[in-house]
Amino acid sequence: FHTASCAYRYRSKEDLPGEFSLLDHTNTSHDVDQFESDIAQKTLGVYIAMDGNQEAQKEYLMNMSIKYAAQIKSPTCDRNTAFFTFQRSFLKLIEYYLLVTQLSISEWRSILHPAIKASLSKSGIPSTSPRVVLFGLN
Repeated sequence: FHTASCAYRYRSKEDLPGEFSLLDHTNTSHDVDQFESDIAQKTLGVYIAMDGNQEAQKEYLMNMSIKYAAQIKSPTCDRNTAFFTFQRSFLKLIEYYLLVTQLSISEWRSILHPAIKASLSKSGIPSTSPRVVLFGLN
């Protein structure tokens, strides 16, 4: 960190000279890549940036939702499969990200919109039906 008048900022790569390396299970040394603090890298399945921004994670989740929506619209996917896949596969995957991110409700709504819209349509459920049908009771 670089501090100035009760504020702090992350130092840039240029401010922190040096290289890091780790040994693997065969005692071979591997250099560790260094990034600026605002660049996110996937760690344990989540895009994490040192400065706390979650833009890369939001983009990843949005792309995942759009990809799911495209797949569920396939002509080979029937109503039951679409509904079951949404509840038992897609939402279970999303539950992990709910725990490890700090996204707002409106951000989650925009991320899930493509998947919900496609799932409801393919399942033959009106988009105005109560969401408890999809998400269940708490």
